[in-house]
Amino acid sequence: MRSKLSYELGQDASQQLHVRVTSNSGRGYVKPQWVALSAIEMLIREEERFTRAAVLELFRGTSINGAGFVLAVLREEGVIAPVEEVRHAYRYLGSASLRERMGVVAANDSSVAAGSKPSNKRRGSTSGQAGI
Repeated sequence: MRSKLSYELGQDASQQLHVRVTSNSGRGYVKPQWVALSAIEMLIREEERFTRAAVLELFRGTSINGAGFVLAVLREEGVIAPVEEVRHAYRYLGSASLRERMGVVAANDSSVAAGSKPSNKRRGSTSGQAGI
């Protein structure tokens, strides 16, 4: 049985979009840490294809599951898609649709103040594969 992840998408005062996984119905530990979407995009935008290893640096000192869980959320939200011919590989589709749904006009630079917390939030869940 696949795990069900619950997550939040949020926007801070500077219009930065953030994502965090808040719970997992399976056994994988979740540390609900906000991560700026622009920071993730900086690491994957130019890659033809990537795996969770591409974003691991954003989750140093937290749960080993964080990178895979956030990629599951981005897959659910249509920001990334699986590469059919390579297992556990993804391609970046862009975040314009997600930003539009969240009311964010344009992507800002990736400088996010430490500890900044989004105030405009939207919740969701995915039954995607947790161990991406």
